[in-house]
Amino acid sequence: MKRTLGGAAVLVLALGGPGAAAKPKHKRHPLLTVHVLTLTQQEARKSGVLRVEIRSRRDIDVKLRGLVLGKPPHLVAPTAAVDLPAGKTVNYPLRLSGGGRHLFARNCRALTVRVMVLRGRKKHPTHADRKLPSTAKCPGRGGGGGGGKGGGGGGGNSPGPAYTYSIGLGSRSIDPDPDGKWKGGNVYLGGYGISGGQPDGLDQGRAANGILAGGPSVTALALSDGKHPFAFATIEVQGWFVANKDAPYGLVDMRKEVAKETGGALKADQVLIQSDHTHGGADPMGVWGGVPLSFRKFMFDQTVAAIVDAWQHRTPANLYYGWAPARDLQSNQFDYDASNKVMDSDLRVLQARKSDGTPIATILDYSAHPTVLGSSNQHITGDWPQEANKLMAQRFGGQAMTIVGTLGRTQPADRSCPTSNKSDSDPDEAACKLDHYAGRVVDRAAQALENATLLAGPPTIDAKSYLIQDPAHNVVLLGFGAVGDPIGIPLNRSLTPPWLTGNVLGTVTGSVRIGDVLLSSVPGEIYPQIALKVADSVTGSVRKHGFMTAGLANDQLGYIIYPYEAYPEPIMATFVSRGDQLPTPDPIGNDNYAFNVSHTLGGRVTCSLLRGAGEVFGFGLKYRSADPECVQFPNDTLYSEGMDVTFPAP
Repeated sequence: MKRTLGGAAVLVLALGGPGAAAKPKHKRHPLLTVHVLTLTQQEARKSGVLRVEIRSRRDIDVKLRGLVLGKPPHLVAPTAAVDLPAGKTVNYPLRLSGGGRHLFARNCRALTVRVMVLRGRKKHPTHADRKLPSTAKCPGRGGGGGGGKGGGGGGGNSPGPAYTYSIGLGSRSIDPDPDGKWKGGNVYLGGYGISGGQPDGLDQGRAANGILAGGPSVTALALSDGKHPFAFATIEVQGWFVANKDAPYGLVDMRKEVAKETGGALKADQVLIQSDHTHGGADPMGVWGGVPLSFRKFMFDQTVAAIVDAWQHRTPANLYYGWAPARDLQSNQFDYDASNKVMDSDLRVLQARKSDGTPIATILDYSAHPTVLGSSNQHITGDWPQEANKLMAQRFGGQAMTIVGTLGRTQPADRSCPTSNKSDSDPDEAACKLDHYAGRVVDRAAQALENATLLAGPPTIDAKSYLIQDPAHNVVLLGFGAVGDPIGIPLNRSLTPPWLTGNVLGTVTGSVRIGDVLLSSVPGEIYPQIALKVADSVTGSVRKHGFMTAGLANDQLGYIIYPYEAYPEPIMATFVSRGDQLPTPDPIGNDNYAFNVSHTLGGRVTCSLLRGAGEVFGFGLKYRSADPECVQFPNDTLYSEGMDVTFPAP
């Protein structure tokens, strides 16, 4: 039964002065949780409300009231009872009083909003604090942008440019038990052949026997322009399918769960989730031995929690984008082939800063397989992105995350430890190699930040995702999915529409506009030509700053080769070994073609990305229509944006 107002929760907002705590603090309550979503005093003044997010585990009524400590007493107007349905998140706008508007309009210093949830006569209310900076131009404070760690210039007492975005990062460990197992069950590591290349059975892969350098994590990013949100997460695993055939733990299920947990504030099609493709990470797909179902559920829950945490702990920021050439940090498997010589070799950064230039978060986008460590390593790890995140946080300040880009035929260069030359099975040697390569990447990120420029103009976020379907030619991979369990390869991708209909595979692409930066997400290890084709096709404002790419996002369909001229050498390398001796069949020696599901998927993905780029930048099908190759994929445009999370259509 619902509680009466006499026993209802009461929400009280209290404002402290500039000496209040700078970071949001949240005290958990078994029944209620509350978060302040408003980010700046000016946002509250312009909208006339304070945005509050409340969630109750039981069906109750809540009465809201706002107070100001040491200021005129009424910050928000009195409210009537608010119904909180059990298990649902309610985003409630607390209407400011005239005194509240006046306070935020004239105040020049940061104020901390405290939200307290009182139930009956409890002496220790649940509360959440949010420090609201002021961007008002007050006497004695000049204009100009601030510098700080990681780039920028100027400063002093200047407030810098007005905040344009809000950003939050969240992180959760996905470590198994210290011995590498999960509740006694083996956690197999993905990559390197099929099931680890073990001779005694297809299901005998590399079982983890420990955790390396802190182990893998899932890191999440949440962004908003004040009206339109976007969230991105990267899981440090070998790969993850869009949907599973044994349980609802696929990536599309994660995206829908985020929408549920945020009460619809983040829609499923505004969420993208990537695997970093570490070959020292867990194998939730079942290709190399798999993991216990309960461990997959654990990683699922940790991913959702990281995204929700990032969303709930956003802070106001300005965004800066920069890049630096980094071809010397890459190795091209087919560098000798003229049709495959081109590389996506730029290292790109997106950094969120306070108005004084202090970094809040650094997002790295770079194309290099997380394969610094070889098959002899059996300690679970996120490979070089795991260490790069640590090093960026230490060097630039704030938090950090790494997005892997185009991984088709692109490997890290110089995977050595400069002080020794032991096997990767030695944890110290393995950690040294990761630190050495990640350190070189972060050094280059520092160069990119030196030239980073502010994303000026009206803040804009637009995130879209698309369902595409393509006939698969690789009958071996299709067979593994359909009959893999009986022969020892429990490949766990869904066998139901829209993800598989006969021999037609369904998968997902995504396109996100962040100011004038385009982020393209792809469902596998794309060849660099795809990302470069999209960048070259998109003209106008997006080229002012640049683009980013996220590989293995929302699905993992292996290598996605493009264009058709790029196929001959991967086919040859898959079936014929190139060495000092005579050529011999070697189907796994180079697996680019062995793990290519369709000859046309590369073109289809490219055309879907061109569609997405046009739609997020307000040009419709302009870019897609300009490419004559896209004429062969007419059915793709029949699926509206977001069909990947709503199929079948209601």
